[in-house]
Amino acid sequence: MSTKRQIVRSSMVVGAFSLLSGLTGILVDTSIAAKLGLSRSSDTFYVAFTVPYIITNLMGATGQFSLVPFFATLEAKHSAEDLWRGFSYAVSILFFGLSGIAILGAAGAPWLIRGIAPGFNPSQVEFATQLSRWLFLIIIPAGVS
Repeated sequence: MSTKRQIVRSSMVVGAFSLLSGLTGILVDTSIAAKLGLSRSSDTFYVAFTVPYIITNLMGATGQFSLVPFFATLEAKHSAEDLWRGFSYAVSILFFGLSGIAILGAAGAPWLIRGIAPGFNPSQVEFATQLSRWLFLIIIPAGVS
């Protein structure tokens, strides 16, 4: 199979999973809205969720447009060992990079929350900070996957 055809096929697979991700995201948002409604709790959750969500979306978009051609080219022109080495390299870079971002985000969560939601009362800031710290840790497996 030609390299171009493999890139197109690989891009279609990633695109299908991106669509599935978007659809499940709608289900998550619907579930949160059904459980929390329009309330302080939902406001607190969405503020805590904002920055980790942006980082996860950026990783998904850049991964779709950079990693698919990288792996398709490796698969088409190199050995299985080179493909494995490339995969290992990409996963390691993502893991360590996202770990650094997650640690910085979790440490800076109190300032991020105050910057994003200056109208929150102290209890909301504290709760949003705790939620945000956990959500920053979730970007590691989300980004690597």
